[in-house]
Amino acid sequence: MIGVVVVGVGIAGSVRIRDLLKPLPSSPSENLKLVGFVSRRDLGEYNGVKQIPLEEALKSTDVDAAFICTDNQNHEESKVLHVEHIELLTEEYRALKKEVNGKTLEEGVLHFTGGPLDKQRSGFTAFSGIARATWLVDLFGELTVTSATQEENPGENYSKLTAHFVTANN
Repeated sequence: MIGVVVVGVGIAGSVRIRDLLKPLPSSPSENLKLVGFVSRRDLGEYNGVKQIPLEEALKSTDVDAAFICTDNQNHEESKVLHVEHIELLTEEYRALKKEVNGKTLEEGVLHFTGGPLDKQRSGFTAFSGIARATWLVDLFGELTVTSATQEENPGENYSKLTAHFVTANN
């Protein structure tokens, strides 16, 4: 088992804790053991998980990894923390970025699928793959959505968002 802590207990952190406590069968999360969480607020315990100071999390031999779930403005400047989409740090992505430099994206279409993180607290449905939009902004600049459709299947806890967009250059 890999010991982990969650740093930050907002919407993303609380959902991460929930998912670590009840991992999907046969998912990599089944190999993770939630040791505790770190928060700037004094919560003591959250969903049966104990709060631990950051220093303890950093020094503990039980902690092998941390999920950083703080809001973006509290991330360390110029530090890149990326696990789920580590491909953004690869040579292939850098080569792609170099290849498209100065080129115009004629049209873009992305399909996002997923389900609500916490429908009552999050408002808009969260989608897996949202980082792909970040890739395109990084590669081509600001995007403007020209149309979008959303399909929902509440019985399957599944949603699909299809977004069409253009860049500022077209």
